[in-house]
Amino acid sequence: MNSSQPEEPDTRRFAAAAELKQSPAGLEALIAAIRTYAEAGGATATAVFDVADIELREEVRAMCAADRCHSYGKNWMCPPHIGDLATWRGRIDQYSHGILIQRTCQLEDSFDYEAMAEGQRILKGLFNNFVDEGACPPGMLLLTCGTCTLCSSCGCPDIPCRFPDRAYPSLEAIGILVTDLCRTAGLPYYYGENTLTWSGGILV
Repeated sequence: MNSSQPEEPDTRRFAAAAELKQSPAGLEALIAAIRTYAEAGGATATAVFDVADIELREEVRAMCAADRCHSYGKNWMCPPHIGDLATWRGRIDQYSHGILIQRTCQLEDSFDYEAMAEGQRILKGLFNNFVDEGACPPGMLLLTCGTCTLCSSCGCPDIPCRFPDRAYPSLEAIGILVTDLCRTAGLPYYYGENTLTWSGGILV
């Protein structure tokens, strides 16, 4: 079952809000613009959370080290290459607010891998558009779902990242348990039978 294609988002309102980022009213407008952009680009739900409420868990990094996705140590945006949790704690503490962005897929059944992959593709494409269309003001931190797939084959560890300005890690890669983040943001992690939800975040 294929998901419907998202509308082409309009980045102009986003750019206008970004100019006001330094004021409280501007920050509120920026967050609203990010959510509007995301929802126009294929997100099925968005919510705001306080960055101070994020916990980075060693056990999540341990799940990465188990290498079930076959990317541990083989992708520049995956552990251990992206740095330890102390480094990421310092990075995310530079931000005050975040936006959780979700894409929920409707599945024919639990083996509908085509719809699962399509949902991830749409959410990753949305995050790519934030960068490629100039809709991402400098300094924001993007955290997506799953391994970076900008290249068909990552050059890690022998070749430096080909797109350092476009590549970003996943929530899990920096130690965030997605169920925790959904609870913090007030959104469900599970939307019912025959659904799968992909989640990403933007810190502003």
